[in-house]
Amino acid sequence: MAMPLEVPVAKAILYALLPILIACYFLLRKGKTYVNLPPMVEKGYSNWTGHVRFILAKGDEFGLPWIPNMKKLADSCSNGVMAVYSFGPKWLTRPTYLVKDPVLISSMLTSSKVKRFSNLMEASKATSGDKHITALTGDELKRHRKLLTACILAKRPMARFVELLTAGVCKYLDTLPTPTVGRPLDLNLAKSKAVGILVVEAFSNFSFGINISCHSEDPVDVERCKKLHSALQFMFKVTGERLVAGPLNFFLKRDIWTNYKLWKLGTFIRREFILPALHQRKEDMSSGVQVPDDAMTMMLESGDTDDAPFSEEEICDEGMVMVQAGYEATAYTFLWLVYHLGQHPEHQELCFKEIREVLSKHPPGSHLTSSDIEELTHLHCVISESMRMQSINDSAAARDTDVDLELGPYTIPAGSTILAVGKCNSLSEESFENADQFKPERWKNDPTGGAKRPGAVNIPFGLGQYRCFGQPLALVALRTLAAVWIQRYRFELLSEDIERTYHATCSPGNLPIRMFPRCVS
Repeated sequence: MAMPLEVPVAKAILYALLPILIACYFLLRKGKTYVNLPPMVEKGYSNWTGHVRFILAKGDEFGLPWIPNMKKLADSCSNGVMAVYSFGPKWLTRPTYLVKDPVLISSMLTSSKVKRFSNLMEASKATSGDKHITALTGDELKRHRKLLTACILAKRPMARFVELLTAGVCKYLDTLPTPTVGRPLDLNLAKSKAVGILVVEAFSNFSFGINISCHSEDPVDVERCKKLHSALQFMFKVTGERLVAGPLNFFLKRDIWTNYKLWKLGTFIRREFILPALHQRKEDMSSGVQVPDDAMTMMLESGDTDDAPFSEEEICDEGMVMVQAGYEATAYTFLWLVYHLGQHPEHQELCFKEIREVLSKHPPGSHLTSSDIEELTHLHCVISESMRMQSINDSAAARDTDVDLELGPYTIPAGSTILAVGKCNSLSEESFENADQFKPERWKNDPTGGAKRPGAVNIPFGLGQYRCFGQPLALVALRTLAAVWIQRYRFELLSEDIERTYHATCSPGNLPIRMFPRCVS
């Protein structure tokens, strides 16, 4: 009589046969036949490795090297839509397509058939929780957008934000060594991380009501601020890594050690910063103590007859997202703005004259207010042109679709990821006259920047229902940072040879500048 196989042996045989069984399933299953799929990029691609194989062939260093390759990929194809991955096992990857035609990009991003990029939702949940605007869809997303619009983008909180950021920038600039005649101040603005720290401090105060500063006289406060900054850096790095579309993401999001560290850092930020500030603010409001008109106060006062107010969990999660998004995106966009203004000092001087003219309405020594910021029209044109020339979103706006989506002559199959590569259009002569030249005047009295063709030719904040909610706040932050900096200093580039670094965003790896103090009146 034959003895039964030992359990470990039976498992070994089962595991050995499993790949064969899976392969047979995908070979034999009957699927829908598509006759008008976008063409597959031929060189360096396969069903299993997608552009991961392209990355390895190019030998790019790790740190999401697929991002700078997106535009190269799109430029290499004459079609408006192309396949990056063909069909493979759905448990490992999704069919993925690049879209570069601006009309098709606009159609895709505004379509009701697309939904938020699942990789972004998962990465955002891992760093910020489940109850925030980047992790929600449907009615809950609409509710959060409505409440946040009243809490953050209204006049009172916006004025408070400008006040906080202005104070932070002035305090930082006051700590810099005083330049003397013939000896200006040299500073590597990217490597110093100063702008990121400034933005973290302003957004933390605005979002949580926490007054922290790396320039505090209290060493405990300085250490807490550094820990918060370090935690946000790690979270943003992981978010960027997990935005990768394709097989690589399957393994990245199952990194047990990274997931544990994310949980630990998220718990640290909530317990050490948000919850104590939230409970103190509740106590102050119930006791009749005067509280500032910041995001936390407005979120605690949120809600109307149609919508329930934010819960503690929702306030925590939304605060986490505000600080993370503001920290990296706003700081890096400002660095690119400094880079372009350093290349074009004539526009720097025009902005300075505009700032002086607006400030002349106030007593000497006054700071710009939120209403003053709105009057800086040339500075706004400069910011718009800087984002056109070099958006931090250097790769693509991504969406998923669970139903077949018609894009021009092509059908994007259900269960696909679609990447809109807007960079192909913002620097194209087909889209803008003298597209390779820095011309802020193209935005004067023209919200399209003089675009020569229709569609999404320039979308630094995205488009459609999943566009960046914080666009107005980001623009106010950029104007405030730039206005205070230009008011205090004239600056020039020490080198135009800068390297680009990629995580979730594109930033200058180094930005050496020389600053000359102005006469502040």
